[in-house]
Amino acid sequence: MLSQMMGAVLISSLMVQAASAAESYVFKTKEPQQMAIINTGSLSLQKRLQMIESAKRTIEVEFFIYNIDEAGRLFTQALVKKAREGVQVRVLIDYGWPIAKLDTFYATLLEQNGVQVRYYNPNVSFELLKGQFRSHRKALIVDDNEGMTGGRNIADEYFDLSPEYNFIDRDVYVRGSVARAMRESFERFWSSELTKKPDLEKAPVASQYGVDVYGPQANSRYQSVKARFDAGMKKANDYLLQNDKDRQVLESLKGLAALEDGSVRMHTCNDTMFAADIPGIGSKSRVLFQEITAQLNDVRKSIYVESPYFVTTKNGMSFLKNYLQKGLDINVYTNSLNSTDAVYTTATFYPRVGELIQDGMKVFIYKGASLTGQDFISPEVQQARWGIHAKSAVLDEKTIMVGTFNVDPRSRNINAEMAVICRDNPQLAAEVLTNMKEHQAQSVQLNGAGKPVDGSSAFANVSVPKRIMYYLSAPLSNVFDFLL
Repeated sequence: MLSQMMGAVLISSLMVQAASAAESYVFKTKEPQQMAIINTGSLSLQKRLQMIESAKRTIEVEFFIYNIDEAGRLFTQALVKKAREGVQVRVLIDYGWPIAKLDTFYATLLEQNGVQVRYYNPNVSFELLKGQFRSHRKALIVDDNEGMTGGRNIADEYFDLSPEYNFIDRDVYVRGSVARAMRESFERFWSSELTKKPDLEKAPVASQYGVDVYGPQANSRYQSVKARFDAGMKKANDYLLQNDKDRQVLESLKGLAALEDGSVRMHTCNDTMFAADIPGIGSKSRVLFQEITAQLNDVRKSIYVESPYFVTTKNGMSFLKNYLQKGLDINVYTNSLNSTDAVYTTATFYPRVGELIQDGMKVFIYKGASLTGQDFISPEVQQARWGIHAKSAVLDEKTIMVGTFNVDPRSRNINAEMAVICRDNPQLAAEVLTNMKEHQAQSVQLNGAGKPVDGSSAFANVSVPKRIMYYLSAPLSNVFDFLL
């Protein structure tokens, strides 16, 4: 009851953000669209760099996370190169504390190099309610003709580059009029009242601090501000300058891409949709979930879903049980406590999922090892811990959805999301389903008690600190499940 009341307060508080929202946006076309599924991170990064390099007129970039690491360096350097060549480059980043890393120093230098930067819903710590509404969208669009979306943000762990933890993810590359639809959706967020231009950094001037008038004390303050400015601009400048490590990683990516290139197959989709939420919150803004529901209502046999998080509130349980009662074969692939990056989500998952399994749902949790048969940039990356991050569905083995939507209340009710849907394409669906089942092979199925059917522990390979975190987070996670 408490969680429902607080959820209602949150939604009511944020409804004002939807007051100026435009009509819901779902693009549908029967014109042939070219599509390819990209499963491995190294190939996904290489494809993005190729898309950027091919740009002649425009590049739009939109992400939830944009880290200052190796993946971020390579991606940003490629954008700056094209901006210097005269291509219009726009970067829209969700700027939610404490995730945001592309701060005003980086934004300043990017603007100086011709890259336009905007922050979506920048918030400070005291704006608790407003700060909950994030743009979880992820897109790269080139020349209104090519686009890519899926689960990946811009960070090492999304592109198989981290020696500690990496995501098993999925992107869909599109070519055709659907890319223009993605760009039009981008425009809605770029021009939203929630989107702000960063306050660009300016070099401090001694006279502004009264150095000549107030003496040593004023000079000390000026020197402190100047040191901060110089350090910030230096780190940003270093970020844009290609170094030996960047060149080495680029060469390694090209080598991996050459090995994996045969795994990427272009498909023609003759029934395509692009569904995207619009700025704001409330029913008028929840375009994607409405379209997902419409697609699920058409299912006659089977649903395969892959999501890093599987958080079910009371309403979510009822929603899923409705489809189970129809006799549908529903299979879910998600993370174990060992493989997850979000312990608090498993604190609601394990106690609740058994009820759905008893009603007929099949649930598989990923164990946490790297995928067999895949090539990696280094032994350290291969030996890292891995977790599911793909956000996809296969319906009746002929329709696919690939996008940014997680199976959780936040994607359903709070965050802005997007997805590409291809209907009635068994070949494309088979490719996605085959990849899901490769993940299943390194997972364990759960029984009606929410425990592994093979008798192993649900906490297998989980460190003691992570177990403690699980138990500590459980009470709050179950009260505030509507925020997960």
